[in-house]
Amino acid sequence: LRKAVEALGHEAIAVESGKLALEQAGNSFDLVLLDIVMPEMDGFDVLRALKGSRATRDLPVIVISAHDEEMRSVVKAMEFAAEVFLPKDFDPPLLEARVSTCIEKKRLRDVEKEYLGQVAKLTRAATALESGKFNPSKLGLQDVTGRSDGLGKLAKVFTAMAQQVYERERKLRQYVRTFRGGLLLLACGALWGLMVPLSKMAAGIVTHPVGLALLVDVLGAAFCIGYSAKRKTLPRLSTLTRKHWAYIGGLAFLSAVINQVLVYWMTSKLPAFIVSIVIVLEGFAVFLFAAVMRIESPRVKRFVGLALGLAGVGIIVVYGGVGG
Repeated sequence: LRKAVEALGHEAIAVESGKLALEQAGNSFDLVLLDIVMPEMDGFDVLRALKGSRATRDLPVIVISAHDEEMRSVVKAMEFAAEVFLPKDFDPPLLEARVSTCIEKKRLRDVEKEYLGQVAKLTRAATALESGKFNPSKLGLQDVTGRSDGLGKLAKVFTAMAQQVYERERKLRQYVRTFRGGLLLLACGALWGLMVPLSKMAAGIVTHPVGLALLVDVLGAAFCIGYSAKRKTLPRLSTLTRKHWAYIGGLAFLSAVINQVLVYWMTSKLPAFIVSIVIVLEGFAVFLFAAVMRIESPRVKRFVGLALGLAGVGIIVVYGGVGG
């Protein structure tokens, strides 16, 4: 049988048992010629195993047997989804016709599976486009757009449309981020500008600056902790060691408590324009510290901001006496 198949121009591998046939079936074969009477496993058991596996269920099988009860064997083989049944005393032209038909059917089935797989890939890409979470370069449609049929043309049109939508969405997100950044910058500027008058008012109302500093720091800590908890970025307390708590406490004491106490003490003792100058110069001190510690490298934007700050200090010095 192997020689007869090779005479037709095909490559063939012969095995001696059903078990060996199942071991070989995982390789890339186009057709299985299966005997019924075999050691260890008969042909029906092998056929049942082949059709029960997802990897080999589409593999065409021609059952060949000299079984006495030929018609019953034919019916049983057809029940297990065999392609055709061929007796062992077959004619070579009949074998050639059966083999050619099964191989062509396997080829068409492979083409159909590939086509359906690419349709499913295009459908998933459309779903990703609809959800707004996609990147045209990561859709994986290169093999689909390379087709010369209608599906390939559809994939090309879809890819071009997806690229346009992606660019439009990217620009829109960039505009939104810029707008949010501008609003945040304006809000920070307004709060920074209100710091001096509010501190002056608070220093005139509250008798002791330490209490006011603790109140402000507690409110700020509660806001930061609540925001971190909402974004699920708050670390677990069980993971913090004694060194962590010492660092957090020391940093909070130096950068928050001492800073706030000095600000409120200063606003209660000094004129408002002097306090404004000190607060504006705080940014210069931070930049100088960052440059010395090499935390931040000098940039043109940073120097432009410092120049604007110096201009603000100059305006305060010139007109501070009038309003102070």
